[in-house]
Amino acid sequence: MLDELWRLIEGRRVIPAAPTGFSPKLPSEDDFDLIEDDGDADLEGIAGVGCILTYEDSRGALSIRRVTCRKLSHHKDARYVQAWCHERQSLRTFRLDRITETACAVTGELFTPGSLFFDHFVGTEDGGAAVGFGLSVRLAADLRAALNVLAFLAKADGRIVPEERDVMQLFCQAFALRYANGDFDFDGVCQHAQRLAPDAEIFFVSLQRLTQRGAADGISKLVRRYAGDLIEADGEQHPKEFYFGMKVQEALSG
Repeated sequence: MLDELWRLIEGRRVIPAAPTGFSPKLPSEDDFDLIEDDGDADLEGIAGVGCILTYEDSRGALSIRRVTCRKLSHHKDARYVQAWCHERQSLRTFRLDRITETACAVTGELFTPGSLFFDHFVGTEDGGAAVGFGLSVRLAADLRAALNVLAFLAKADGRIVPEERDVMQLFCQAFALRYANGDFDFDGVCQHAQRLAPDAEIFFVSLQRLTQRGAADGISKLVRRYAGDLIEADGEQHPKEFYFGMKVQEALSG
C-alpha cells in the first residue's frame, strides 16, 4: 500500500505561503558552497517547516527564496539548514550565518538575523528536537509526523482555506485530550502546524512513522479521522485529490 501511495505522490511539492506581492530574487547561479542535500528526509523539529530566506552567499550575492526545511546540521564550526528551494526546484544547504532575514508569511514574523528563526529548532541534550511541545521525545515526534501528514493533505492543492485550518486545530485539541498533560503547548503546536509545507518525502517518512510499531497507541486512527475531515472541509472533491486522500486513509488503516 505504501509503495502504491509513493508512486502517486512522488515529486509533489507544497509551496510555503508568501506575502502579497512576494517576488523571489536569485543570482545567476548559486554559490558553490550551497551543497546539495543527500535527499534523506527525517523527522527533526524543522522538517516540513516553510519560510522565506534572504541569503547572502560568500561572493556577496543576495537571494530571496521560498524553502521547505528538512534538517539542521553542523560542519566544522558552521551550522546549516538543508532545504528544498522552490525557486531553484532543487535541494540546497544554506549556511545559517549567511541568512540575513527569515520570514514566516503565515505568522507575519520576521527574524533578523535569519539564524534566530532556527534557534527554536535546535536539538536538545536528550536527543530530541527542541520543538517538543511539552511532550516526551517519542510522542512529540509522533505529533510532528501527524501534523506533516495533515498539512500535506490540506495544502496539496496549493491553497488552504479557513475550514481546513479549523480541522487542523481540532486535531490538535483531540491529540491534547488523548495524549497530553498540563505542560502541553497547544498554541505552539497550532503555530507550528501553520508553518508546515511538507514535500512528498517528508510526508512519506511521516506516514511511515505513524504506521510502524512503536507509534503512540491509536494515533493512526486519530489522524485517519481528521484526514477524512480535511478531504471534506472545503466542500470540493476533485477526483484526483479525493483518490489521493482515500489512499492515505487506506495506508493509515493498514
